[in-house]
Amino acid sequence: MSNADPRRTPRPRKGARDRSRTRRGVSTLPQLLIAAVESAHDRDAVVFDGQSYTYGDIDQRSSRLARILIEHGAGPGTIVVVAITRSVESIVAVWAIAKTGAAFVPVDPQAPVSRIEYLIDDSAIDLGITVGAHRAVLPTGPTWLVLDDVADAARIDAASDHPISNHDRLRPARVDDPAYVIYTSGSTGRPKGVIVSHAGLSGLVAAELAHYRITATSRVLHVCSPTFDVSVLEMLLAFTSGAALVIAPATVGGGDALAELLAAEKVSHMLITPGALSTVPPDDLPDLTVVIVVGDTFGPDLVANWSRDRCFFNGYGPTEATILATRSNPIDVDAPITIGAPIPGVIGLVLDRRLRPTPTGVVGELYLGGPQLARGYQGRAGLTAERFVANPFAAGSRLYRTGDLVRQNADGELEYLGRSDFQVKVRGQRIELGEIERTMLADDAVAQAAVVVQSDTEGRQHLVAYVVGADDATIEQAALLLAAEAILPSYMVPDLIVPLDEMPLTPNGKVDRKALPVPVFASAAPFRAAETDNEHLLADVFADLLGVDRVGLDDSFFALGGDSIVSIQLVSRAKARGLVFTPQDVFECKTVAELLKAAVLAEADLPVPENLSRTFDVGQFEDRYPAIADVWPLAPLQAGLLFHAMLAETSIDAYSIQVAVQLKGAVDGPRLRAAAQGVLDRHPALRAAFVTAADGTPVQVIVDSVAVPWRDVDLSDLVPAQRESAFSTLALDDRTARFDVTQPPLIRFALVSLTTDESVLVVTNHHILLDGWSMPLLLQDLLTLYATQGDPSVLPHVRPYRSYLAWLDHQDRDNSTRVWADALRGAEPTLLAAADPKRELGDLGDSVIIDLAADVSDLLSARAAQWGVTLNTIVQSAWGILLGRLLARDDVVFGSTVSGRPASLDGVESMVGLFINTLPVRIRLDATETIEGLLRRVQREQAALLDHHYVALPDIVAATSSEIAFDTLTVFESYPVDRAALAEHAATIDGMAITDVQMDGATHYPLTLVTTVDNGVQLHLRYLPDLFDRVAIEAFGRQLERILGAFATDPACVVGDIELMSEVERSALLRVSGPASAERVLLSELLAAAVASNPDGVALRYEGLSVTYRDLDRRSNRIARELVSRGVGPETYAAFAIERSIDSTVALWAIAKTGAAFLPVDPSYPADRIAHMLADSGCVVGLTLTRHRDALPATVPWLELDAPHAESHSPDAIDSSELTAPQRIDQPAYLIYTSGTTGLPKGVVVTHAGVANFAAEQRDRYAVTAESG
Repeated sequence: MSNADPRRTPRPRKGARDRSRTRRGVSTLPQLLIAAVESAHDRDAVVFDGQSYTYGDIDQRSSRLARILIEHGAGPGTIVVVAITRSVESIVAVWAIAKTGAAFVPVDPQAPVSRIEYLIDDSAIDLGITVGAHRAVLPTGPTWLVLDDVADAARIDAASDHPISNHDRLRPARVDDPAYVIYTSGSTGRPKGVIVSHAGLSGLVAAELAHYRITATSRVLHVCSPTFDVSVLEMLLAFTSGAALVIAPATVGGGDALAELLAAEKVSHMLITPGALSTVPPDDLPDLTVVIVVGDTFGPDLVANWSRDRCFFNGYGPTEATILATRSNPIDVDAPITIGAPIPGVIGLVLDRRLRPTPTGVVGELYLGGPQLARGYQGRAGLTAERFVANPFAAGSRLYRTGDLVRQNADGELEYLGRSDFQVKVRGQRIELGEIERTMLADDAVAQAAVVVQSDTEGRQHLVAYVVGADDATIEQAALLLAAEAILPSYMVPDLIVPLDEMPLTPNGKVDRKALPVPVFASAAPFRAAETDNEHLLADVFADLLGVDRVGLDDSFFALGGDSIVSIQLVSRAKARGLVFTPQDVFECKTVAELLKAAVLAEADLPVPENLSRTFDVGQFEDRYPAIADVWPLAPLQAGLLFHAMLAETSIDAYSIQVAVQLKGAVDGPRLRAAAQGVLDRHPALRAAFVTAADGTPVQVIVDSVAVPWRDVDLSDLVPAQRESAFSTLALDDRTARFDVTQPPLIRFALVSLTTDESVLVVTNHHILLDGWSMPLLLQDLLTLYATQGDPSVLPHVRPYRSYLAWLDHQDRDNSTRVWADALRGAEPTLLAAADPKRELGDLGDSVIIDLAADVSDLLSARAAQWGVTLNTIVQSAWGILLGRLLARDDVVFGSTVSGRPASLDGVESMVGLFINTLPVRIRLDATETIEGLLRRVQREQAALLDHHYVALPDIVAATSSEIAFDTLTVFESYPVDRAALAEHAATIDGMAITDVQMDGATHYPLTLVTTVDNGVQLHLRYLPDLFDRVAIEAFGRQLERILGAFATDPACVVGDIELMSEVERSALLRVSGPASAERVLLSELLAAAVASNPDGVALRYEGLSVTYRDLDRRSNRIARELVSRGVGPETYAAFAIERSIDSTVALWAIAKTGAAFLPVDPSYPADRIAHMLADSGCVVGLTLTRHRDALPATVPWLELDAPHAESHSPDAIDSSELTAPQRIDQPAYLIYTSGTTGLPKGVVVTHAGVANFAAEQRDRYAVTAESG
């Protein structure tokens, strides 16, 4: 339906187009509107209240109104107020004002009268447009055109609807004239008017139309308040694309009513604040394809609700930068929420307090620049100068200080973090808290007031006013709110008033806003206790594992001290109680409440076959192992260790592990030996022999019984020094004595008596049998059997190792290897030592131990809790940084041992065997990333691989397209060893007590970092002395310690700024520098000096001819004057296409004397290459010889040096006044083209600055004198 005017004139002719004065490519607002009318004259422009109005309709009505406004003095440089709610009339008013060249200022007619009066008075407005429904509440000062008043309407209808041109205006409109004025909240207690010119409008529109995919068929919603500058963008996006603007009635701002309008009018594009959007049901809106949220922050729930089946954008921009300054790409569910990047033409800088750019990930204030900057604040020169500052990076330009704190992420997008001052945004509106405070203080009962934004537990923001009563006055909260409502717009009225006896003050006497008490909103609760059975169950498991008294639903597992090892125990114990989730769920969810959302009820356990030997021919092993009980496959790491054991037949086997249990008191040797035998009998995995089947497959053969290898050694008769030496030798010999992996058991015990009440139980085993987690379990079994005289019935049932092997058999290895291949794609070998596959281990290596300072250890633990990462992640990230620095790489790979115990396998935490695995860890480094950002990213990347830790390293390497090789390993020892419990247990056994447990091992890796956390963080750097010397390893240790120190004390530091050297080390570095440089002179001055010093000396010899410096000087002067006459001079380029000869030297001298830069061109080059060089350089003229002329491109004029007229000028010295411009030392002296990676040669410009110094150095170095030839 259309209510087109029957007197509609024909479409405007091209000649009637607005001729406002514009810069190239920049249009004024009236030009944008006229262009829309020309391209979409008969299309719907506005849809409102069931009626449609074409572009021609709006054009005619606005032209009539514009003529009346011009009669009242409206024109470029003036301001006209629009006091109309959203409607067709408000659109017509804005069009009409724009056509006059004036600026419009929107005023909410429903705002308090005092506010409207202030806005009109502040902007010095003499003319306004309104409708009858609002006229009564508007001030009487300005002249009001009431669109539905009989008299005014008659005048308007009588006016011509012909398009407005500059001839009709008071003067031509210019792009730097004001286009509109928007009033925002002011810090002084008064609103401030932002004057926005036409300059940034066309650039904004061009950028956003394409970004938001708006076409002539789109239908754009107009729902923002006219006083909110985004409403201007709603209009511009619709009108400049020829689309329809669907106007929401003033009474509709959200909720079901807005949803109904969106559906009924088939709206395709909507700009809206997050607060309003959250009230709208998102379903059943098939035509809505683009949603753009503006003006405030929001959470992932809003994205989840509104990004399904449509594009969801976030837009940001202060009024001072013409509506939008940055915009995001479409935001998907689970994607980070950012404000995107600056739109084309906008300069966005993140600067610190000293106006220095901040690196990626570091917080700074956002400064904006470019043509979209507003002119300033109406009538406030001081405030304009304060907020619009000089751009330190571009002379003559300005930047706007937004006051918004942001940081740039690794993708180049900006993350909004809040305000740096007391200006805030609440529910999409920018508010100066001082204005509200002034309103509070206007009440006689209030002596002090402070207004802040507080968030409730749901993350919603509230304006809270804190007030202190005047003497003998009573604060009436209801009365204060009523008074505020009479003065302030509704969005600035506080949600809550909190009376205080006194304001908290800083030492400087200012209000300490951070110390203001947090109000108790209806839903606030500092601690959420468990209520349901599952909540209690999981909270109890948290508390038991982490040793805390109570755990709330919102307490973080990692903040309470959890790590990756304990997470496996958490998963296992929860599963035993009927709740199933994964270690990755623990890393991602962290809290009891969130984990319960991810958990499912436990299902039946994985069926484990009674006998894994079904897959092997047992008979082939019976002759060798008569007591054979079973045949098992190998676990991933077992296969690798078996390979190394076979490879090291003539060298030391690095994988012999030794544990020394310090015992005090009376030890019954036979009784302890019987307990050890009981341990072997209890765990089949300890009775394994490792052999190769007939088909070449390595297997482990389990035998029924085996005698425990035991020996008693008495050293008590030796003096202390001899005893200590003897024990060290015994322990080393026992550890280096090779195991025959085909003969079970691969474990042996030695009870060494040192004194009458001191003994050591030395347990040595091959690593193929056990991991570090299993050893404490064995010791607990050993002590229990010792206490019960070897009675195994008191021990709980333990699940056998074969259950884990069966679990492995059920895994999707193909999928897991694909995951690893994706994670390692593009990685390169990371080797500190020279690769040598034939290297044999000559000894067990040496180690350097570093004890981190207690305060650093404590801070690292605090950082881990604060950021929700593990200490293992911290150490691995630090190791990655160290390797990157040592190898000058930003992408490194190293090995790491992982527990390998699948949390989904019931009882896995109490199983004995080899579960650990060695896996690659990839650390990608970004010098501009913060420490916190690096740690969080590394933790995320490693957590994504948790479910695939079972894959063997050779399988990972084979599946990866990149070459994966590394020679360093990290081990984080955080096994569930309770030494206190062990000692307490043993103390009850006839006076025998455990005083200490020490574990020692080695690897075949050249360098291994072992981290322990028993008593603070301790780092062990184990190395092979034939590859590294101790001095180098100690240096590595110091550097690693400094990296961890930076993690602890300077978390905001970026990775590239971490200092690895001490001041002493840095000062010891030699500074390499050459001698003092020669005086900087121009190339022409160098040549003149050569002539002056030896005018009659021979300058050139060529094919039997000699040329003196005087002759060369005079001839080149003639050519130089000809070049100057052709415009050659400083900052220009002139080519010479002459082979090496006297003429080529004359050409070079001549060009240098003009001040231009010379470009040498080989005349034998292909024509297209020469053409590229000439075009790319912008060459002015070329010098050549007649014989080359025809082969050269005609794209520049050529001067032929052998032509008769070439030397018709004076040969006298050239004065600087003859040149086209003064010469400077920083100007180009020559241009040389080198091969380019794109296939085209690239030009290298060299200035005069270094020419003299290079010439002097070369002359002195090679002893060149006037006599040299």
